[in-house]
Amino acid sequence: MRSNSKPNVNECRFKLSRWPVWTARREPKVTRGARLRLSARDRSLESLLEKKHPFLLVCDGVTDPRNLGAMLRSADGAGVTGVVVPRHRSARISPTVTKTAAGAIEYLTFSDVGGVPSAIDQMNKAGVLTVGLAGESKDSLYDLDLGSVPVALIVGGEEKGLATLTRKRCAAVVSIPQLGKISSLNAGVAVSIAAFEVARQRRLHVDN
Repeated sequence: MRSNSKPNVNECRFKLSRWPVWTARREPKVTRGARLRLSARDRSLESLLEKKHPFLLVCDGVTDPRNLGAMLRSADGAGVTGVVVPRHRSARISPTVTKTAAGAIEYLTFSDVGGVPSAIDQMNKAGVLTVGLAGESKDSLYDLDLGSVPVALIVGGEEKGLATLTRKRCAAVVSIPQLGKISSLNAGVAVSIAAFEVARQRRLHVDN
């Protein structure tokens, strides 16, 4: 039976004011087991550079966990030998990242660094071709020799792209040529295209 009583205005206001509290979604914590597995795959940058013909992915200020997860999934598929992430101002390995990466985290090796620019300096000195991805660059990714040398792909954040110091440290800053009207690609998509271009050229180099 329907009630004819009017709703309590104060009660309605209370429910409305509390609504965001009930709908807010918090990122679940990474379990202890997951942390142990990740720490077991955490290495110094020096150890990543000691690998034969290293192929590195450097994430500079990537804060979106789904983008990071997609990058890691592509990195594993393209044969990346190590992932470099800064300790600050970056998405961390979380359940969302892990889910989006679809298991790739279990097979990738990571290195946490204090600063990306200094890490790039170290890579340059080790003979690694450091390639920054920037949609506004006039130089094309496809004009680089990526098959015969060690390579590090550097990708910036979703909104600001490569940081100024990071860009200055890169040996090359390139874009992925596009034929459509949209001026830039999603960071995760750009990494996927660039990583598989490196993989393609490496395969051709080995075959020849």
